[in-house]
Amino acid sequence: MGKTIDLRARLSHHLPIAYGVSGPLASPLFTRGEVKRLIATARDQGIGVFDTGPTYGAGEAEKRLGQAVGNDASIIVMTKAGTLVAGPIKRDRDFSPAAIVKSVESSLIRLKRDRIDVLWLHGPVRRELTDDLFSAIQAMQDAGKIGSVGLATREYNVMRALAGSPIEALMAPVNEKNDPRREIGDTQPDISLFGIEVLALTDAKRRNSVGRSYLWKTATRIIRGESNTHAARTVEDAISYAFGQSKCDIVVTTTTKSARIVENAALGKRFQKASGTAI
Repeated sequence: MGKTIDLRARLSHHLPIAYGVSGPLASPLFTRGEVKRLIATARDQGIGVFDTGPTYGAGEAEKRLGQAVGNDASIIVMTKAGTLVAGPIKRDRDFSPAAIVKSVESSLIRLKRDRIDVLWLHGPVRRELTDDLFSAIQAMQDAGKIGSVGLATREYNVMRALAGSPIEALMAPVNEKNDPRREIGDTQPDISLFGIEVLALTDAKRRNSVGRSYLWKTATRIIRGESNTHAARTVEDAISYAFGQSKCDIVVTTTTKSARIVENAALGKRFQKASGTAI
């Protein structure tokens, strides 16, 4: 519990909006210079929490984030481990202690950092969350290579198994169809919640304006066989739901447009002001 309180205390010094460097931002569709400018825009708007992962562009996303923020200790940098690139869209899994240690070491090099502020175990099943794994993570925490450890998952049965574990934070889809707080109830009231896919049910016109990002998302949906049906909710409604009903500590967003970064940051500031939280 102590570490969760420390994590929340650190998060309180930042806007409750994180910027994700992933998807098209890790692809050849966008140059490193363009991504660096987007990250700079996020920082200019007061965003100080950034999320990425080694599978995004086979490490390219981490490299781009590392080039933009480096070892700046005022920035909270989050990345993932446990899922490995095995092809253009195929992913393998390895949550063995040795694999997680290797993943962290590689991420630190790409990110140009001495420490990963939040390490997300990326989609494990319950049997993979072993004592040996947690011991290896604890050793990296003791060495100062990892700050907090979290779980990134869509599986509610895994979420419910977190009580009593070293997991301090949860990253999961948060919208009216998916609400982790509703599903896990009061079993883990102290866990920090990072909401992803918060804008999944918003007006498709805002998210899918024609451009390089739209082409990347369309191609990805076709390959995965996913539909593109969404309700016409506003972004403000979606983010308000995440902060209000779901009690998110952080809403993780990603966009390829600087204007969207400004809008999302403004909504984060509005929530922060309404909640009486100061930075």
